[in-house]
Amino acid sequence: MTNPTQSKIEPPNYNFSLDRLAVFYPKSPVEKMSELHGEPEVYLTEGSRKILRFSIKHERYNFPVFVEVENNISVSFFTSLPTYFLHDLFHQSLINRYGPQQKFTHLEGKSVYQWTLPEMKLIYAGTCTITCFPLYFAVSSESEKLIKKIKQ
Repeated sequence: MTNPTQSKIEPPNYNFSLDRLAVFYPKSPVEKMSELHGEPEVYLTEGSRKILRFSIKHERYNFPVFVEVENNISVSFFTSLPTYFLHDLFHQSLINRYGPQQKFTHLEGKSVYQWTLPEMKLIYAGTCTITCFPLYFAVSSESEKLIKKIKQ
């Protein structure tokens, strides 16, 4: 099959970079997040901690990023990635940046990949139907609490 218009055809998330999420990583100040993504909605307050909801705009889509902060500094974040993203590209970008995952689990069609770095833990999940797509991506400086939060 040829492309009669000779136009550039590019999968939806070829131009999405992990750098767009870097501002939410642990130890990042809320002020920087607000500068780039607007004022957040306070989603939950629990003692000195808050969960803030930011919205990332990519192409024609918006998707939420939930950031747990303490004293206006990020502790962890969780985002449900758009299903139009391609799993293979997003997973490969994580491997390119952080190396191969240390742990892999596959259960009932869902795959969970975990990277444990000295300063944080990353968890990425994807699934397949007709095509493969990402489910969520989470990063935490408190790795032992991250799994419990995702299950909740």
